[in-house]
Amino acid sequence: MDLNKIVSPQELEIYQNAINKSIKDVNANIKKWNEYKTDYFKLKNVLKNLPNEIQHEAMIPFSKLAFFPGKLIHTNEVLVLLGDNWFVERSAKQACEIVDRRVKFVNENLNKLKKDKKELEEKIELTKKNLPIKHEELNEEGMNYVEIREDFDEQEEAKLNG
Repeated sequence: MDLNKIVSPQELEIYQNAINKSIKDVNANIKKWNEYKTDYFKLKNVLKNLPNEIQHEAMIPFSKLAFFPGKLIHTNEVLVLLGDNWFVERSAKQACEIVDRRVKFVNENLNKLKKDKKELEEKIELTKKNLPIKHEELNEEGMNYVEIREDFDEQEEAKLNG
């Protein structure tokens, strides 16, 4: 490392703020993927219990505000979104297998995000430990202190004090 390139505290603060923003974004993504995981587990629970009975009593939505009592029939038949508006009819067991694959994908993304977060936190720690920082002390006016040096000559000082 070239020690002539010293970083000011302001530059270090800008860098750390950028890293902290990245960590905040990663945390938001981790939260989002954890919500997906929770939703998939709830869905899998419903898919496992749905075919246990031939029909289920339910409140069926009629509009945004209206619901009517009704029954779910064909409880082993599930319409699954494959992506890009492609749907396929599957059994509840097959739908559970699809959910398992999606949970695996969610876990892979969560592991990647956690790794990214750890790397960002390590960057901050390494920066604090290894980066030389130019400490600039400021006076009351917000200006840098200036060091004034005068040579001390004993003989000349003796002449002045006489």
